[in-house]
Amino acid sequence: MAVRRRKKKKNRFFKILLITLFAGTFYFFYQRNFAETNFDIPETVTSGSETPWWDSSYAYRRKINVSSKTQGYVEINHAQLNIENKSNSDGSDLKIVALEDKGYVVVPFTYNTLNSLQTRIYFDPNISNSDIFYIYYGNKGAELQNMDSNVQGLQNSQTQFILLDEESPLLKISSLKKWILKEKDIPKLNLLVSTDLNINSDNTYFLIDNNKKLNTLEISRGSVEIPLDSVKTGEHKLYLVSNINGNIYRSNNITFNLSAPVYVAWTLDWEGVEPQQQFLNMVADIAADYNIKLTHFFSPRILINVKIAPQRKRELVNWVLNRYNNLGEEIAMHLHMHHDMVEEAGVTAKYNAQTWDRGSTGFDTPSTEYNYFEYLKILRWGKAKMVEFGLPEPKGFRAGGWFANIDNLKAMKDAGFVYDSSGRVSFPIGQNRMTQPWQMTSRTQPYYISESDQNSSSKPSLGLLEIPNNGLDSYWSDAETLIQNFYDNYTPNSVLNKSVLVTYLSHPEWFNIDDPKLRTLFDELNKYRIDFDNGPVKFVTLSEWMDLNADMLKN
Repeated sequence: MAVRRRKKKKNRFFKILLITLFAGTFYFFYQRNFAETNFDIPETVTSGSETPWWDSSYAYRRKINVSSKTQGYVEINHAQLNIENKSNSDGSDLKIVALEDKGYVVVPFTYNTLNSLQTRIYFDPNISNSDIFYIYYGNKGAELQNMDSNVQGLQNSQTQFILLDEESPLLKISSLKKWILKEKDIPKLNLLVSTDLNINSDNTYFLIDNNKKLNTLEISRGSVEIPLDSVKTGEHKLYLVSNINGNIYRSNNITFNLSAPVYVAWTLDWEGVEPQQQFLNMVADIAADYNIKLTHFFSPRILINVKIAPQRKRELVNWVLNRYNNLGEEIAMHLHMHHDMVEEAGVTAKYNAQTWDRGSTGFDTPSTEYNYFEYLKILRWGKAKMVEFGLPEPKGFRAGGWFANIDNLKAMKDAGFVYDSSGRVSFPIGQNRMTQPWQMTSRTQPYYISESDQNSSSKPSLGLLEIPNNGLDSYWSDAETLIQNFYDNYTPNSVLNKSVLVTYLSHPEWFNIDDPKLRTLFDELNKYRIDFDNGPVKFVTLSEWMDLNADMLKN
């Protein structure tokens, strides 16, 4: 019994030792990482000036020497501020404030023109009893405000006030981006840090949304890369704080939006007839003007169309191949049921089938007139013909007139296609007013088609992804409808928790009709593009969208 007691005491000793070591390690870790949090963080930036800072969201200010209480203006090189990323191009961050006994008061103002070497900002100092006025700027998160109608007449003022030297916080941060996309890779915020203070990773921390659990930074050559994988989507405020020998310094705030993307795809349906070169040039121009990569739904019927000269066929193939190889565009497949193509594929053409129009070529014969075996044969012929002419084997497909039923879709899957993009909001088409067998809205997002219902994602799955043409097409739809379909999927300036895809369709054969509508549409979408730092809109090809959402598509 005595031996057992000694073992028990020995085990207890080791337990106490382990607990002590663990506690010591935790204490050391806590002291190293969080001891610096035991101080009061200043409410506003540390500027080094006796005059308090008005708003920590602003990185710069200049004092205005108001020589007399009369209406006047200050002149500022707003173009240079824009180039240096110090001010917003729309002037939303420009603010005139007066320092009164009770604090700062915002002063209404107007201006002649922005982004100018000599932007004049007019205001009336009599609106305040103070003699201390500042102009503040450098806040990417500032919202544009309408000018007060009472100050519109100030532009006739002749008195010029003098601007004094630029001031900024002793610890200043900035970012080139306000919008960050949360995609499959860990999103990061690149932050520039400017200071003469002796800061390092041991005494400097960043805070997001006033989180008191501070994290150390590794600052290299005045910049730091902040991973945002643990940050939720939304609008966020970030600033730095540094404890240097007991002196606490706070930087200005920056705001950024972390959002799931609004993906936009522009697709082109080649109809199996010869497009005019001037129209292809227009397609290339608009793609270059707006920096958009196309998804080409190319028709192999072009390759056997006897009305197209052999040299022209090669020119068309080379045109689309050049864009595929040099611009990263995608080549998928598109088929109308032309009689000559159907019979070239070894299938009896449906000359007497019901059509949506009154044509004689089979262009307006719905794919739904062909059964599973017939359609499979046509699809396999089309893929082989494209590869024969040096085009890549397509993984995406769209049926002519958007007509596809469950048998057509099963044939697509068995022909080796990964996705279909025939789905859309059904509408009567042609003189015979035929409608497609889809039940969709402009908000319908990609889904894996059910084996038994093409409009459902219920199990078991067919294994074919449906990417709806939910933005509709620029031939049948007007510009207002195209824009509205975008807004059906995105509320302006909002942050998304889950990504969406909006897919548009055009035709090269009648692009003179499509071009002006698309320019109106793309001008509108520019207001929210991520590459302009205006919002979460990102243009992609459909294959790029699939790559970016590969993890989601596995579920």
